[in-house]
Amino acid sequence: MPEYRPDYYSRFRCLASDCRETCCAGWEIDIDPESAARYRGLSGPFGEWLRQGIDWGSDPLCFRLKGERCVFLTPENLCEIYINCGEDALCAICSEHPRFHEQFGGHRESGLGLCCEAAAALILDTAAPARFVLLDSPEEGGEEPPLFRPLFAARERAFRIVQDRARPFGERMARLLEFGAQIQDRLDEGLPPDPDAPAVLPEGSAEEGALSSLCGGLLSLLLELEPFDPRWPGRIEKLCARLPGVLAARCSGDAAYENLAVYFLFRYLLKSVHDGDFLSKIKLAALLTLTILLLDGGTLLDAGTLSPEDRLRSAAACSRELEYSEENIAALEEACAWEEKFSLERMEAAFSAL
Repeated sequence: MPEYRPDYYSRFRCLASDCRETCCAGWEIDIDPESAARYRGLSGPFGEWLRQGIDWGSDPLCFRLKGERCVFLTPENLCEIYINCGEDALCAICSEHPRFHEQFGGHRESGLGLCCEAAAALILDTAAPARFVLLDSPEEGGEEPPLFRPLFAARERAFRIVQDRARPFGERMARLLEFGAQIQDRLDEGLPPDPDAPAVLPEGSAEEGALSSLCGGLLSLLLELEPFDPRWPGRIEKLCARLPGVLAARCSGDAAYENLAVYFLFRYLLKSVHDGDFLSKIKLAALLTLTILLLDGGTLLDAGTLSPEDRLRSAAACSRELEYSEENIAALEEACAWEEKFSLERMEAAFSAL
């Protein structure tokens, strides 16, 4: 079965104790049935201690937390299970994170989640445009969904639109939105998507004040969502209060935002084979990218500079708050589909002015 993934995928390495935002704190870590069975049979003092660290009454089973940290996480941010039993003893979520996988019949896709700073460093690397490779996987798959091939080709075209460095980044994103609308029109009419549809913006797309209006609406929506980090709402409120200055400080010409947009398109756009909602996922990728751009603008306004570490923290924080909450990412996509403030015309006008 073919597997499609970013060319940096195999270069990922966990930072372990050097990670500033460990993935072993702040949320419950589910234990898959196979690992649970293995933990039940583990002998010796460590096996007994391990079983005491599992909440056997939860569904699914999970490790107990101590001060919002996994009970097996050392003060040095290392894993006691890994130290005592080796990598093979880790449960599925611990061994896989931040990798994600998506199956489309006989086609598999794998990527790295932006919430991890080590993964974010690879995603944000601007040495070259993001590229993807097709490899052979030993796993077998089923029949591809009917829309898979044309929508795969449409996503490839979306990548090229975003990576067209002959145009300003904001214009590229506006063209991406227009392309998404043309694909959506054909899907709504029961016609096969045309990946070669022209991404031509209507004349006069840019409107004064459109960018500020879109950003204000986006920030207001973010404040309605359930936060993961209690500091997150305060950060968004600060952006709201100083939005004109944040927009003036923005650095939208940086290639890092191109890579972020490509990452979000890769992660979400092909899911439209299941629901036929191509345009909402284009909008979702655009708004997630814009959120990180605003966070960076706030840092620039505060510090006068934006270090690579600052950018990594902002991107990873955005991902933890939005991508790694099923409720939050669903609320964002629903808003993209139905809320007037995120209409195609308003978003095209805003990004044209970015």
